[in-house]
Amino acid sequence: MENFELNNSLGYLVSQTHNLMRACFNQQIKLLGIQATAEQWGLLHLIKNSPGLKQSEIANASLKDKTNVTRMLDILQREGYILRKDDPVDRRTFRIYITPEGENLLEQITPAAIRSNSLATTGLTAPEQALLQTLLMKIITQLSQTNKPVNK
Repeated sequence: MENFELNNSLGYLVSQTHNLMRACFNQQIKLLGIQATAEQWGLLHLIKNSPGLKQSEIANASLKDKTNVTRMLDILQREGYILRKDDPVDRRTFRIYITPEGENLLEQITPAAIRSNSLATTGLTAPEQALLQTLLMKIITQLSQTNKPVNK
């Protein structure tokens, strides 16, 4: 049996990093006096960059389950940051669009994103940061190809 040490596991380290970076980002958002979360900011970015996505497409693209995405979209809609519009082809489906208020929120939160990234990479040189990003993108690409649904 192969020796496995959790604290040295890549998955564990990436998960811990994700949790700590999200907490840092949320703290930076709070320091700006804004009532929003890192997850909401991520969804707004996705919606801004890909207007008219279906809720299921947003869930897939954000790697979140449909129930959580629906809940977050409900909050964003209630706050006036997104619009749900009927799909012209499928009346059971909504297309999601960012509002000017949502774009304004993105602009307000961007300094918190920059600050939290800066805090996370303090102590890393520019080449180390670039290497880290390159390696993470390789892993994301590999896992995205490996984890495609299997058609039966």
